[in-house]
Order: sequence, then C-alpha cells, then structure tokens
Amino acid sequence: MLAQFRREIREWIRRTAHDGEWERSLLAANMICPGWPPAHGGSGLSPAEVFVFEEECAKACVPLIHRGVGEHLVGPAILQHGTADQKARFLPRIISGADRYCRAYSEPDHGSDLASATTHGARTGDDLVIHGHKTWVAGAAEANMLCLLCETGGEVCLVLVPMTGEIQIRPTPAMTGSPEFHEVFLHGARVPRTHVIGGVTGSWPPAMTAANPSGLAAANAKFEAEFWELVREARKTGRADDPGVRERLAWAYSRIALIRAHTMRLVTAMSAGENTVALQATERLLTTEFRRHFGEIAIDIAGPATTVQPDEHSTTWQTLFLSSRAATIDPHTSELRRTAIAEEILHLPTSE
Repeated sequence: MLAQFRREIREWIRRTAHDGEWERSLLAANMICPGWPPAHGGSGLSPAEVFVFEEECAKACVPLIHRGVGEHLVGPAILQHGTADQKARFLPRIISGADRYCRAYSEPDHGSDLASATTHGARTGDDLVIHGHKTWVAGAAEANMLCLLCETGGEVCLVLVPMTGEIQIRPTPAMTGSPEFHEVFLHGARVPRTHVIGGVTGSWPPAMTAANPSGLAAANAKFEAEFWELVREARKTGRADDPGVRERLAWAYSRIALIRAHTMRLVTAMSAGENTVALQATERLLTTEFRRHFGEIAIDIAGPATTVQPDEHSTTWQTLFLSSRAATIDPHTSELRRTAIAEEILHLPTSE
C-alpha cells in the first residue's frame, strides 16, 4: 500500500509543484499539515505516508511548507487535549501560517527540568498574568506566539501566549555567530485562561504530547545533499583519492542509508500505533551522533583554512562543524537516549 501511495503522491507532485502556486495548492489539498485529521485541516496521512510525501518532495526539489512548532507540537497537543473551541480557534491559524509558534520551556536555573518551571501565571479572574524568564528559545524572532510552560500554584500548564508588548526577547549568539536562540522575558503578559491547553489544573500531559514526525525525510535529504557536496569538496582539494578520506566518506554514506532505514522502521511503527519511545531515542541518537562525526569529517577534508573565520559569517563547513557540537545535547544528551534504549529495548536492569 505504501508503494502505491508513493506512486500516487509522486504523480500529484509532478502535476502540481511547478504551477507557481505550490503553497496554495498544498492548502487546497489539505497537505500543509498532512498528518492531522481531515476534520481539522489535514489529510489524515499516517506517519509513514507523511515521510513518503516529504521524501518525494525532496526528490522533486520542491520546498516543504512547514508550520514548525505549531505543526509538530502545538497542533498535536490541541488535537489530543484541547477543547472544541480551542481546536476551532487555533488550528486553522497554524495551517494558514497566521500564527507562527516558538517553544519556551527551558529556564536559566532549571535547564530542561520542565517540572521545575518557575515562570508563574497568576490567576486573575478569567485571565492568567504571566511573569518569568525563558532561555534557549529557537525561532523567537520570527514567531508571533509562544508555546509556554508556566506554573500556576502547584500545577505546570501549557499556555499559548501572543507575543505582545509585555514580552521582550534578547538574542543568544551561538558559536556560529548567528542568533539561533533567544531569551524571552515576560513582564505581566495577560492571556485568557482559554489559552491553557488542558485547563489550568492538570495540563502537564499536553506538554508531553508526542511530537508529530514531520521533517524526518527532509533531514535525511539534507544529510545526503551535504554528503555529495563534501565529496565535491574532497575532489576540489585533491583528497578524494586519499584512502583514509575515502574510508570516512564510505562510513558517512553507509550511515545515511542506515538512518533512513531506521527512520522508515520508526514511522511504520508509529503508523501501527506501537510504543516508539525507544525507537525515537535510537533515531535521535543515530542522527545526532552522525551529525557530530560528519562535522569533524567535513572540517578535516576542507582543510585548516576552514577553521579561520574571515568575516562575520562562517564558511559552510565551519558552520556545519560548530553547529554539530550541540547535536548530542539538544534537547537531550546522548547518555539519556542510551538509557532509554537500554531500558526499553535491551531491558537492562536499572540501579536502585
């Protein structure tokens, strides 16, 4: 059945992608958030079908129109835990692109210990008035909505907060020199309590909603594109015939194939409704470890000149190398992922 779907979606992309109205065509076909239910603007595709669709888009060199955090985190949380009014209000604005979300979970003194959030939402009538400080918020400069964790007196809530004048952002420069992350300061941001997904009491589960698997095929396609670009770099620098370089490139190529095979296993299991906690940990471990090692290979092949930053912008390979340093700690460390694999797949005993 998946092979038949692949043929059909490939033909649909061929007919549709080059008419100059690609995003409008996706909207009309309910393919912006294709994994969402048809009743809420999606196409009801399974995770495996979403993966195939994205893979065929990559092969056809047409852009994927993603809604970011809104698509893969906020939307699924609303679909699973939201009220009918919340679904009617928030989901169409995610699909249309009217609302662009960023996720604000981490805090300066607690990192990713989400249960220890100190950002506070004071209940004032039918509103929450929120004060707090969030860190490592990606995409804050482009967003108009925050997906925020705050405590309301013993309960940790997931709140959707418009980025109004009571919210300030400050860039946190990365090693690459670009402001990939921001700090977010909330000085009395007021939102209706109807913006709390799951209600003011007991809304911790929405924050733990499994993310939609969108973007996996795009990531695989990016790995492959970067690999062939590095092969061209090796030829340009005269290192393509070096046995050591060839061995490392062969390792990278085989690892990309392994990641794709495992990703297909993951989305197939998700489509069947299986518990995929360990498979997701394995997928993230494979991709992040690969990313880190590939950055090291790239900087070695490109040569020592790549380590020099000639101006305010890093070179392609330097940026890849520096950004890959964070891969094995963001948002969880490789050690935590290995623990999940040990417990869920290998069933190793845990220490008391």
